[in-house]
Amino acid sequence: MASVTELDQKAGTMICGFFYGMKIAGGEILCAAGVTAWGDWLTLVILVVSVILTARAMQQHRLREALSALAMAATAALLAVSANGPVWQTSEPTDNDTSGLVVALVDQSESVWRDRASARRALETLAVRVQALDDELQDATWSGMVIGFSEAASILAPQQPLSRLPDMVRSVQVAAPGTQSRGGLGIDRALGEIRKAGGRGQVLLVTDGLFDEPAFDEAVVRAAASGIPISVLPVGSGAPGLGLISADLAPEQHINRDATVRGTLLGGGTLRVTDPDLGQAEVDIARQERAQPVHVSKRFPARGLQHLKIAFDTGGTRQERILYTLVRGPARVLLFGDGRGFDALDPAAWSIHRAQPDTAPDPDAFDLVVIDALLPSSFPDNYPEKLLNSASRTGILLINGGLRGSVEDPQVIADWNGTAVSPILPVDSDPRSFILDPPGRDIVILIDVSGSMESSLGVAKTAAFAVLDQLRPRDSIAVLAFSDITERTFDQRPATPENLVAARLLVNGLTAGGGTAPGSTLERAARMRSNYCAYFFISDGVFDVPKVSPQCYTTALSTEGARLPKGVADWGEEIMLNAGQGVGQIKMDYFEPEQRKAYFRPESFRPIAAGNSAPLTGYQLPGIAIAYPRIDAEVLSLHDTPPPDPVLVYRRDPDLPGTATGVFLSALPDAVSPSDLQDVLARLLGWSQPNRFDIRAKQTGDQVTVSVLTLAQPSDQSLPESVSGTLRIAGQGQQPLSFRPSGPPGRFETSLTLRMSDEPLDAELILSEPGRDDQIIPATIPARSPRQAVTGGDERFDFGIDAEALSRMITVTGGRDLRVAAPRVAEIANPPSKVPLHALTICLALFTLGLALWVKGRPN
Repeated sequence: MASVTELDQKAGTMICGFFYGMKIAGGEILCAAGVTAWGDWLTLVILVVSVILTARAMQQHRLREALSALAMAATAALLAVSANGPVWQTSEPTDNDTSGLVVALVDQSESVWRDRASARRALETLAVRVQALDDELQDATWSGMVIGFSEAASILAPQQPLSRLPDMVRSVQVAAPGTQSRGGLGIDRALGEIRKAGGRGQVLLVTDGLFDEPAFDEAVVRAAASGIPISVLPVGSGAPGLGLISADLAPEQHINRDATVRGTLLGGGTLRVTDPDLGQAEVDIARQERAQPVHVSKRFPARGLQHLKIAFDTGGTRQERILYTLVRGPARVLLFGDGRGFDALDPAAWSIHRAQPDTAPDPDAFDLVVIDALLPSSFPDNYPEKLLNSASRTGILLINGGLRGSVEDPQVIADWNGTAVSPILPVDSDPRSFILDPPGRDIVILIDVSGSMESSLGVAKTAAFAVLDQLRPRDSIAVLAFSDITERTFDQRPATPENLVAARLLVNGLTAGGGTAPGSTLERAARMRSNYCAYFFISDGVFDVPKVSPQCYTTALSTEGARLPKGVADWGEEIMLNAGQGVGQIKMDYFEPEQRKAYFRPESFRPIAAGNSAPLTGYQLPGIAIAYPRIDAEVLSLHDTPPPDPVLVYRRDPDLPGTATGVFLSALPDAVSPSDLQDVLARLLGWSQPNRFDIRAKQTGDQVTVSVLTLAQPSDQSLPESVSGTLRIAGQGQQPLSFRPSGPPGRFETSLTLRMSDEPLDAELILSEPGRDDQIIPATIPARSPRQAVTGGDERFDFGIDAEALSRMITVTGGRDLRVAAPRVAEIANPPSKVPLHALTICLALFTLGLALWVKGRPN
């Protein structure tokens, strides 16, 4: 029978309640619970009205109208029944009428069968439980079979009547225990056999729960979804086998501090601890009859998620464990050149290693490389290539320094542009190359349409048309008209032929009126600043100089042939127009070859922030090397007067994920603030918030489970509800990670399969959460191990049972602990069949509605 929570005519239904419990063809009609009663009340109203109309029609001898009213009443009743979710439910089958398959699933791994006496007792107990189940089912047509699993899953005894299953279980023999225990594989094989037998059944599992694959949990979920309970008989060895019984490394360590690997060994052999950075250490262990502890000390020289491989060779058999730990500590900075101010950085956050360029260390061993005013020729010939190869995990900051020779001489940054690192740098230092073929430019035309422009608005339009005529499809265009009233604008869009036509139509339709108020329009234009922008400001000059600068090279055009207010020309260039004369002079001077031939702007200046704020803007600098930011670079600070030459620029390469480079195109100030330097460096560090996450990793074979706990910070209002991630492995690309909430708020977990190679690999674990910068955490991937032993593996060292895993399996699938009770028949009986009737009642309602309309439409 359906439960009260599923089907109950007392749950607010009235119309369907008239049919509730009606016996039809071996079943009965039931109604859904929780249905609101408004449909019933509306139906009752329609029924009452229909009855009144029927009675009145009968009194007046109008038979067709009476029949139509009755059909409408039937339609309402059928729709109400449909809304109540009617179901035809067959009666529950008796147990003796059922049939299905019981699968005895036996773990054949070494940790179960090391203690054969215990394993045999467990099989005897299972046989007794199966006999009790068979007695309860009596004459039912159930059958049974036995499946074993270790590295693989296979049928030990084929399908036979259930009465034979106890003897089949007792006859199980395991001559050579397996080196693995793939529980998920065994469960899936059992589910497949039950599906082939009709889909009804139960799994009776003998195991210690010490499985070698995360896929075990997924198989349990599939069993629960199929309605197959798994009852468990826990059994395990009471003592470990020879070898490495346990190995442990604390989940968190500090860079360059002693870390201790603790283990327990039984027997003699060679213990090997392999570090991907420092190589392999070996310790010979003398054989003893009792378990003995071992301690191995090491230091981690690098930050991030690091691993050690622990191997124990005994009697020709190797067993291995891989231990992960999260290494924190100061970021390692490799510094070449003067680097003033770097020695004052907090040593708890920054470890500064000064080096000479002629004996340059490998950059791959550092988190950041800073090169202060040194030429590539000062380094070994292949050092730029080394910088490029390490850039995916090592940030690079180049400081140009002061003037080198004359302003016509290429500067330090220009020499670096000629090396292997040029493709990843955020700037191009060759103005000639840039000017000859400029990238897409962002053009903004600002037109004064105040009342004073009435006589010269035609000149202004002609000037705007001249600018539009110079644009290419790769450029963009925006037109902003300004006065003290709201004006029409042409929002920024690509300079396609169609968009240029639309821009010309807008310009041609402008009219003069109102006062002059360029301030708000200039603020809007300033927000459109890009790496390659040029603005054209067209006005008669009847206004006060606004406090806002466009922050792009701006050509100011005077429509009255007189100079514009003082300060406007400082935005870039000023051109006098008079009755259309001078329009031919309108050029995009910032992009013209003859205008920029120098490599250095020597005058002293104080840079300005390109955005809200930027480091190193509060100092007077002696000039900057002229460089053009690449289209995808982030410009943090600019020269204080146009053109907007960059001072501090960053770039993350889209084709080389993890690669971050920065350039400071001037010399570091004498009294540079440590906080400014720290801000500059932190932007190049992928792992800039080392205390944001607590990370744990566990590996079995090539399967890894990663657990991430978000650590609350003082500024946090709440912990994130989601975290996404990516694992980027050198030479293998990126693997997305699907984190799922696990346990308390802020904890997430994922499982993945590694593609291991013959050598350890560098990797980055990228963690993303909403509203924060990605954290790119260095990681190492262990090398693939050759399979050396016929027996052994992790399975050889384990003992006891994993009670938590077995309890979870019983709870999720609805099985039983076979140590204390036999499986229940109810767990394997078919649920009653339920057939929804709402489709039938809706069809009947449509029929009666059509009948009502047809009868009423017939002539009397």
